[in-house]
Amino acid sequence: MTRIHKQESLLVESRFMWASIVLLMAISGLLLRLWYIQIYRGDYYREVSERNRVRKIEIPAPRGIIFDRNGEVVLGNRPFYDLVYVPQYVTDKDTTFKIISRLLHVPVTRFEARLEMAQGQPKFLPISLKRDLSQHEVSIIEANKIFLAGIEVRVAPRRDYGPDIPPHLLGYLKEIDPQALDDLNKNNEQNPYLLGDLVGKQGIENRWEKYLRGQRGYQLIQVDAFGRQSQGLEESGWSLPSVSAKPGSDLELTIDYELQKATKAAFAGKNGSAVVLNPQTGEVLAAVSEPGFDPKMMQQGVSPDDWRELIENPFKPLLDKTSGGEFPPGSVYKAVVAMAALEENVVDENRTVYCPGYYTLGDRRFYCHDRKGHGTVNVMRALMKSCDVFFYQVGIELGVDRIARYAKAFGLGAKLGIALNMEKPGLIPTSAWKMLTYRLPWAGGDTPNISIGQGYDLMTPI
Repeated sequence: MTRIHKQESLLVESRFMWASIVLLMAISGLLLRLWYIQIYRGDYYREVSERNRVRKIEIPAPRGIIFDRNGEVVLGNRPFYDLVYVPQYVTDKDTTFKIISRLLHVPVTRFEARLEMAQGQPKFLPISLKRDLSQHEVSIIEANKIFLAGIEVRVAPRRDYGPDIPPHLLGYLKEIDPQALDDLNKNNEQNPYLLGDLVGKQGIENRWEKYLRGQRGYQLIQVDAFGRQSQGLEESGWSLPSVSAKPGSDLELTIDYELQKATKAAFAGKNGSAVVLNPQTGEVLAAVSEPGFDPKMMQQGVSPDDWRELIENPFKPLLDKTSGGEFPPGSVYKAVVAMAALEENVVDENRTVYCPGYYTLGDRRFYCHDRKGHGTVNVMRALMKSCDVFFYQVGIELGVDRIARYAKAFGLGAKLGIALNMEKPGLIPTSAWKMLTYRLPWAGGDTPNISIGQGYDLMTPI
């Protein structure tokens, strides 16, 4: 028995010795690895750690200011107060939203929708819950800050829309559709758009978007492992770099703003369009399209009900009628017909036509706007009195295709190329156009109407 116990004791001691050796080797390996990380490669891993703790906060740029031809500000910026939600500081989202909803009388579902749009953003990035707070709303939020951890009121520069702003000419700003973000950023790698950014829609704001929007800046902040902002580096004397945002480029229009306001006032309550041009240069001095809309409503976020009301309005307030509305030109077209008749020797200054107040073509009678008639008129008097009968007669002698040739020589029936608001070309009819469009030949009764700017004739006001 003694010999057996002795052998067992030696076996246990041997196993213990090997286990100790293995354990010692493992501890030595860990100590060696710790020395390698902490001492030998300490500077490298410290730099990696600092990089992992730093995040970049984008700073949007104020948009460029739009001036009229005389240097008067047509559209500038001013500070707006926005209600923002910073997830890293919010402990109870549902309770927080209920409190804000009661304070501002805004449904909780609207806040939830804003969060849904920003899903996937880092916790330290703010999410805008409501734009353009009133002073009263700001006061209410500030008075209840103790109950609203993670809710802040921040100031952001945005467009300052006055009552005389021409919304169709200038366009408006609207928050980027998340589904369109990737397409917008394909050509903006150096200055990308972010969720919540405003982008130009329609008019000048859209046409010159890349110049007006400016260059965003950034600020580096320190965050912890949970994505929450911390101040460790600053407290240690480190300063993180930042780059200020660069405002967008200013823009000068050919518009005379005082004339624009006077034109708008004269057109108040009417549906249609008015355009004032410099006849020497073709510059647009004023452009009014009515009814209009409130661009501020678009900037701060239009509700589904308001949007539906705009698009279902029979007078089409979103349509820029100056360049996108096509209308019969009326009597101004008579100047084109007169020019064609003179050039083609159909009339001269001595040729006269008798106007009894109507013109008979076959069994049809085409009336002059003055049923009493203008008597005997030549081309000068016909233009002065806007005599329809004279141009009925001359138009028939010219024919539709010769009239169209001269109209197109004046640039009619084609786009001007101003690239604003889905510009339409208008329509100068020809016999071939009618056959292609309606599968019908040009009828003699079509010509009197197009000779006075009616019938198939269509032009944009501009």
